[in-house]
Amino acid sequence: MKRFFRLAVFSLSALALACPALGEVKDNPEEVHFKNIRQLTDEADNGEAYFSWDSSQLIWQSSRGGESCDKIWTMKVDGSDKKMVSPAHGAHTCSFFMPGDERVVFASTNHLGDECPPRPTIEGQHYVWPLWHYDIF
Repeated sequence: MKRFFRLAVFSLSALALACPALGEVKDNPEEVHFKNIRQLTDEADNGEAYFSWDSSQLIWQSSRGGESCDKIWTMKVDGSDKKMVSPAHGAHTCSFFMPGDERVVFASTNHLGDECPPRPTIEGQHYVWPLWHYDIF
């Protein structure tokens, strides 16, 4: 049986979602595809967000709180109740809610030790990951 995951929104600077219950609208008059956009995060790098199966929560990766590498966070779709759900050590990415409940799955380097793994440097590239070091938890 194939499982499909629903995509929320990708953004490297801030996670945004079209949700009328939130604060100030951040619409760009030149944008032709999205309207009624509200910013949900404003601290550190945030990205790769996905809805829970009942659409009540988002799961995303972030370096918020002064973390030197990304951790996995959940929050309600209105931007409230932010919680870190990954271990506090290692780097984490590619998170999803499991179908039918609140369990999550994500890729992590936490099995390699407490430190964040060194990021590869490629001239002109900001967002590069050494994917061969991750296990799935």
